[in-house]
Amino acid sequence: MEILELFYKSKSGDINCQAKLLECCKSASLPLTLKYLKIANKLGLSYDDLRNLNVAAFYKVLLNFDEERAEFIEYFKYIYLMTLRDSLRDVYRKMGKDYNLLSIDNIDGNYTLQFNSTELVEESSKYSKYEEKEIYDYVINKRKVKLTNVEYEITKLFLDGMSVKEIANYRNRNYTETFRTLKRAIQKIRRAILETEI
Repeated sequence: MEILELFYKSKSGDINCQAKLLECCKSASLPLTLKYLKIANKLGLSYDDLRNLNVAAFYKVLLNFDEERAEFIEYFKYIYLMTLRDSLRDVYRKMGKDYNLLSIDNIDGNYTLQFNSTELVEESSKYSKYEEKEIYDYVINKRKVKLTNVEYEITKLFLDGMSVKEIANYRNRNYTETFRTLKRAIQKIRRAILETEI
């Protein structure tokens, strides 16, 4: 089913379509989550905190998306980054730093979180300097993360926009096994990003 068709059915209240659309959004935001994982972790936000932002961003998009304004997935990524920015601002506010110096810029058609002060740039440059595409390549490149062939295949399908249920059906495996394999792969990727430089 096309993304826009899923969106319209989701907006009309179809629970199954909402679940499928949320899966698409989660897979689309995974490279962004990993891109900002190190700095968020340093500020006390965990990987799970970042993934939980998907739900808040998803419902904002469901309420506000206008087909004439943007591509659905790109608009979702933008709202996800806005939600992340607000979360980081809360952290900076509690630390007594100038949280207004965080902004979202559109660079060559890609939205990215900017840290607009010398202090914040220095703090963040080690962690968020990589482009989203580089993160995506890193995630699916099994030579850099020790994924099994099955973990690699499932992660790649997930990042390409398939839901866990669709992956299970495609590979003729059961849902629980597929979900656990994907979860294990993402844990390996997360660990690799937190422990090493890309």
